[in-house]
Amino acid sequence: MNVKRSKLNSLGWHSRWLVQSAVLLFILVATVGLLGLCSCATSSKGLAREQAIVNTASAQAFASQKTVAAYAASKGGIVSLTQSIVTQILFYLGEIGQRGAEPTVNLDMAKHQLDTLGVGFPKGTYTVTVTDSDTTHCVTREFTIEVLKLHKITFHMNPPDTVYLSNPGITVTIPDTAVAHLDNWNWDFDDSTTSALQSPLHQYASSGVYNVSLTITRGDGSQRSITQNDILGVNQPRSKTVLVDTLRNAYVGKGSEVSFVSADANSSVIIDGKSYPLPEGSVVKMRVGSDVSGKMNIRSGRLVSFAFPDVTLFVNGTQVAYGTGGDCLLPSYHYFQANVTYRVLPLNGEIRQIIVDGNKIRAGFENSQIQITYQSRAIGDDLTLVTFPAYFEGNASTFTINEAVIASFEPGETITLPAPLSVSFRDTSGGSPEKWHWDFGDQMQSEEQNPVHVYNVPGSYTVTLTVNRGDQKDTLIRKNVVIASPPHVIANFSAFPQKGPAPLTVIFKDTSINAPSLWVWTFGPNSTPLNSSEQNPVVSYNDIGKYTVSLTAGNVYGSSDITRPAYIIVTEPFGIPDKEILVKTGKPGYLEKDSIMEFRVTNPSASITINGGYHALKQGSVVRLYTMSDQQGEIYINRGEILKFSFPDIAMFENGELVAVGPIDNIYVPAYSDFKTSISYYLEPNSAYTQINQNGFNVLGDLDNAWIRISNLGMNPAGNLRLSSSSNSTYIEGSMNKTVYDWVLS
Repeated sequence: MNVKRSKLNSLGWHSRWLVQSAVLLFILVATVGLLGLCSCATSSKGLAREQAIVNTASAQAFASQKTVAAYAASKGGIVSLTQSIVTQILFYLGEIGQRGAEPTVNLDMAKHQLDTLGVGFPKGTYTVTVTDSDTTHCVTREFTIEVLKLHKITFHMNPPDTVYLSNPGITVTIPDTAVAHLDNWNWDFDDSTTSALQSPLHQYASSGVYNVSLTITRGDGSQRSITQNDILGVNQPRSKTVLVDTLRNAYVGKGSEVSFVSADANSSVIIDGKSYPLPEGSVVKMRVGSDVSGKMNIRSGRLVSFAFPDVTLFVNGTQVAYGTGGDCLLPSYHYFQANVTYRVLPLNGEIRQIIVDGNKIRAGFENSQIQITYQSRAIGDDLTLVTFPAYFEGNASTFTINEAVIASFEPGETITLPAPLSVSFRDTSGGSPEKWHWDFGDQMQSEEQNPVHVYNVPGSYTVTLTVNRGDQKDTLIRKNVVIASPPHVIANFSAFPQKGPAPLTVIFKDTSINAPSLWVWTFGPNSTPLNSSEQNPVVSYNDIGKYTVSLTAGNVYGSSDITRPAYIIVTEPFGIPDKEILVKTGKPGYLEKDSIMEFRVTNPSASITINGGYHALKQGSVVRLYTMSDQQGEIYINRGEILKFSFPDIAMFENGELVAVGPIDNIYVPAYSDFKTSISYYLEPNSAYTQINQNGFNVLGDLDNAWIRISNLGMNPAGNLRLSSSSNSTYIEGSMNKTVYDWVLS
């Protein structure tokens, strides 16, 4: 028997299986024939020896979970429950077959058909009849084998270039009825090719990872399908010996895992500090559920630690534990597989050294991203993997170093300015990113490389930049990099009139920016009032002089102030025109800024149209017309009726309140009283013939180049005032109380 096994071992496993089946079939037939020649008795000697055989089988083959699969795994593989396999179990574990003929082993034919196709029996209890004999004794005994696990179909790979797919690794469910004849196989190799053979030999044309499916059809037409994922195709890159020693951070990628079949009843792993036993024959998988830090060690072909957070432990396809992995006690295991992705981050720290296949390829400071894929089915490979500081020493299926995409932007330091605050952002990322995503912290975003963003609301803002190139991505978050302070109030104001005869009423207007809510005014001595907290106060000045005005404006965020010296000028009271005057000249002239004409309406038919708006003037109202600038125009008062006051920039007050500002298109005041004037007219120096007559006497009648100012223009004794000015002539007929000349000599 030993010689037979030596010869068989020299063959390939497939050929060996065929030879074994043929030999066992021959032995079965021969043994059945011999049984007809002997009479089996249950002598005490034979019974004792057979009982020892059964006890040996119970103690050794089924001590763990009483599974054929557990025993088969200890012999290097998971096998089918067939007549020949049962024979081999008893042969390996007992004394049968040591001398004389091999025993006859019969399965329970009434319940199940022999598994000649090798797809395995389902879970259940099976009766086995063992008949053994020697030259003098013949003993028959029945015992049971309990199958607790479904049999598995395994896809075998024959390196280096072919994947050999046969029926012995993926779970196949066979119903708890008699196994019908299986007469159809349909293989899908995931490369657009199929096969109907029971055990096909398939050649992949290109490298890759393939998901292979097998559909089995029974005689009654029912089907069962199974799929083996991640079958490797041809031309896979050879492993590299890699040493990466850095001062950087690293992590193990989500989905990284190890799996194996426990081959020792003392096996266990630690999850969250608790030891979980791994019964002999258990299919074990440990997988990380996210990108994690930690360590993994394999020494002398044994997985020593899988110390990562977020680890899920599966035993025989069932989740057993979840938590932080730790040490592993694995005296023996089979079918080890590892698929681990390890990435070294391109952030802080240097590379001490990187050695690939014995060659040092890199060291020093740089920004590369390092990725290592560790895929191994070799139990003997040692591995040291630590995420901080990043250290990897072992065999790598793939190893890549790429210029890393590292997010960076300006401004790098905090900007603090009042809102609204406009900030120009500039991308300074490394690694030539292709896409940008900005989050400005105020629910606004941008995909531009160098955006400009305005912060309108005061606050502290965190800015985030995410950059991409291909499958690389990096994010930089700068907290409180922009602080838009509350708007700083800038005090300012205006007033009109700023100049006029006493008593002078002035309307002040707050023009401060950034929403002030508090005001403190001071108007100078002898003003009424002296100060105010109103936003737009009205102040009276009774005394001649120049007045300094100050304003402090603020809100809850702060304040500012402004002071304007000699801002208000109060001149002598309205002068009384007492000299008739007649002016004819080719000189241009204009009504000077701050000129005033005031009267009280005594006729209810009075009206004025200013800045396009019609205003009926109430009887008894005091009306003041105030020139806002130097301007040319026309005045016509005839026999006490005001018929024209046509100038483009006039402020109209009624009873001290500003009514409108703009051009006066029409005016009609049939009667008035309390007429007052501070109208001042200025003639520019120009060489032109000029005639000036005062009280019927010529005071000037010649070419001259003097500037001339005529003050307090009003009506003559006949109640007339006529003024017409243009760019090349001036005509005045009325009265006045002062004329000033200043000749300019050429």
